[in-house]
Amino acid sequence: MAKIFRAFTFLMAFVTLVMCVIYYSEIPEEIPIHFNYKGEADGFGPKSSMLISLGVLYIIIIGIDVLGRFPKYFNYPVAITEKNKEAQQKNAKAILQQVNFGVALLAFFFVYRYLNIEFAKVYEGYYVTIYFVVVSFFGLIKAFKY
Repeated sequence: MAKIFRAFTFLMAFVTLVMCVIYYSEIPEEIPIHFNYKGEADGFGPKSSMLISLGVLYIIIIGIDVLGRFPKYFNYPVAITEKNKEAQQKNAKAILQQVNFGVALLAFFFVYRYLNIEFAKVYEGYYVTIYFVVVSFFGLIKAFKY
């Protein structure tokens, strides 16, 4: 399952980059860079800030992906024994991949919002928040299970 999340993470990041490249010339010089809790834009900046955000996105995604390759250095919520070591490491890697996918998904929706694509009007910030809460909740339950 972690491989699926990893593949979709990089696919989502690539699609986000492609959207930016395709629509960059059509983006207004000033775009929303911050949204309040209601999903309304309350901060604005130059359109180049979207490219900076994409750079940060790729740094985060690659960083989390590299971090996931070294589970022995993670901080676990339970004592690691030979009996639970493999399961805990597998769970930790899966949770990291899910969080990484959530980061890519969040960036995708922000770019959608920047581009004022019709779908962005449906997104009010709740879906990604719900995703993070559900993944975190079930991930923690699974981590404490072993």
